[in-house]
Amino acid sequence: MRFDKSIKIFKIIVSKDEEGNELISKTYIHPQGTTIKAYFRTASEKEINQNRQSELDVEGKFTIIRRAITNDMFIEIYSKIYGERIYQVKGIDGYNERDRTIEVTGRLVTQELYFDEIVYSDWGGSI
Repeated sequence: MRFDKSIKIFKIIVSKDEEGNELISKTYIHPQGTTIKAYFRTASEKEINQNRQSELDVEGKFTIIRRAITNDMFIEIYSKIYGERIYQVKGIDGYNERDRTIEVTGRLVTQELYFDEIVYSDWGGSI
């Protein structure tokens, strides 16, 4: 398996500014100018049908080196064919002790996302 894709992982954080207005932040789990290497594949027809029966919308699978990822995060991936695509994390399969990877399943986000600010974290930093 080749980790040949560069992805970015972020979380949406909603807070209030000084005047009490809602502020929506796109907060990355890594520093600015960096990416995370991943293996990506679209889910097979069999996997899509199995997940429909369990009421999960899964369209893509990412294999990455272990990170602190939760189901409320999003993954950005860029390809020359499709441009930038965003997947919402739907499931995280267990840590493989032998090769230190986790498999993350995601659903393609089709609506436009809007943010008031973009924030970057340090490696391993908490959000």
